[in-house]
Amino acid sequence: METIVLGQTRYVPSSQAAMRVVVRDVSDQEPISNAAVEVLMQPVEGGKATSLTRALPTLEA
Repeated sequence: METIVLGQTRYVPSSQAAMRVVVRDVSDQEPISNAAVEVLMQPVEGGKATSLTRALPTLEA
């Protein structure tokens, strides 16, 4: 299994941004249906991480 995250390297608080997460089979490069993905963002200076998992749409391959 391979996970690829595409997005910005910096985010501005309270602004809109996009992130794409791809989970695929390494052997044939095909997307894996219904892969469980959890996305957390944490400030560079530390502090509490924020879950973005609820914002992710559920897509089937």
